[in-house]
Amino acid sequence: MVQPTTKSGLFRRPWRIVVFIIAAGLLGTAGWYYLHPFAGNASSDLPRQTKSTRPESPVAVAETPWLPANWEQLGDQQKIEFLKKDELSQAEALVAEFSGSDDALVTLGNVYRKQGKSVEALTCWEKALAINPYRIDAFDGMAMVAMEKGDHTRAAELWGKALTLRPEVQEYRSYQAQALSRAGRHQHAIEVLEEELRRFPQSAMAHYLLGQEYMLIKDFSKAKSCYERAIEYAPNHTGAYYGLMTVCLRLKMNDEAKRAKVRFDECKVRDTLDTRNLLRSRNDLGGSWKAAIETYLAAESLYRRTGDFDRAGISLRRAEAIDPDHPRVLTRKAEGYRSRGQLVEALTIHEKIARSNPEDILNQFNMAGICLELKRYDKAQTALESVLSQAPGFDGGYRELARLFLIQGRDIERARELAARSVELSATAANYFVYSWASDRTGDHTGAVAALKQAVTLEPDNPLYQEKFRLATMNE
Repeated sequence: MVQPTTKSGLFRRPWRIVVFIIAAGLLGTAGWYYLHPFAGNASSDLPRQTKSTRPESPVAVAETPWLPANWEQLGDQQKIEFLKKDELSQAEALVAEFSGSDDALVTLGNVYRKQGKSVEALTCWEKALAINPYRIDAFDGMAMVAMEKGDHTRAAELWGKALTLRPEVQEYRSYQAQALSRAGRHQHAIEVLEEELRRFPQSAMAHYLLGQEYMLIKDFSKAKSCYERAIEYAPNHTGAYYGLMTVCLRLKMNDEAKRAKVRFDECKVRDTLDTRNLLRSRNDLGGSWKAAIETYLAAESLYRRTGDFDRAGISLRRAEAIDPDHPRVLTRKAEGYRSRGQLVEALTIHEKIARSNPEDILNQFNMAGICLELKRYDKAQTALESVLSQAPGFDGGYRELARLFLIQGRDIERARELAARSVELSATAANYFVYSWASDRTGDHTGAVAALKQAVTLEPDNPLYQEKFRLATMNE
């Protein structure tokens, strides 16, 4: 199965943009914070992964032999500096060992970025793109740096490049719209957000940002509607309540403005505390542990893909010692079970994640794939229907549900509709292949061959696509 993009992927919520936005808000006026197009609850609308409740200093030296023997005697700042150096040395070692690896370069760039070394980060990402021009995470990192430097046009351009490669990635369009707004291109920002809402109609963030744009061009009625939709999907969205309060005052709707202010004040108290904790966490020991986990998992992934399972296991155990319930740690364990054919064990882990956070779409998607392999079709369908309901702009959900129906030999017409939608959202070889299969099952041989040809064109080295295309055209 082709998985949805994450950073880990499609549904992660990055700390970095939230810190930038909220820090600026706390330093400025409440009005600037809640009405500026680059402010607001950037992480409020799509919680995609389980949040760990692991203590901030979770590990003992015995569990982590790479720590110095006097670890417990060190002060927090000394521990933070050690972890930063260890994280950087791990990433540098990956680049030295895998000199031609774009994965290693992106990992090192991410570490530099977290440690405030933007110039070095940009160099790594540019080298990664020279090796693999399809690294949307490198474009994303470069765009974030451009935003911080105030080059909003460049940031919008970089997110646009990422979206050209992977139009189904949800968050990039919202980021691009904020960059466009900062550059004064409000109409273009509105068009980008409208496209986002066509793909993800329940995105509170996109509704909120669209409301901000309409406020800026003084279309108060449309702004009010957008804020109301944002609140519908994220009932505690502080920025949306502030926007609603402001726009109601402009429209002389004083009673509604008063009600919005009450909710704004309630949410603001919570947000202020959350923000202080968030800003503090980036410089405390717990934040350093979390940053290290990302790098250890990146090392695990690279070692595993190159067949060095022993060192992959060491890297995974480092991350697991810090936080065994971290969603990405659990996901990697599940991937390990799956790669060894231990599907039931892998499914058990995914079910554990689903119980903690049923809105983790990537987990639901992976769980559906395992259920398909285990022929637990009812569970697979439930998981895929959940993916579609939460992320109607993600092509993989349509493709895999179509594949499920084709495997079962039922609802063939719906399968073709689903496959067609996946191609419409993203013209990938995998999507064309399933669309070809569905077309063939509905008796459209010409359409099936045409779709197969597209799959072969997009992935000419795929032996399955080549063989199916050869068989489909051998009598023509």
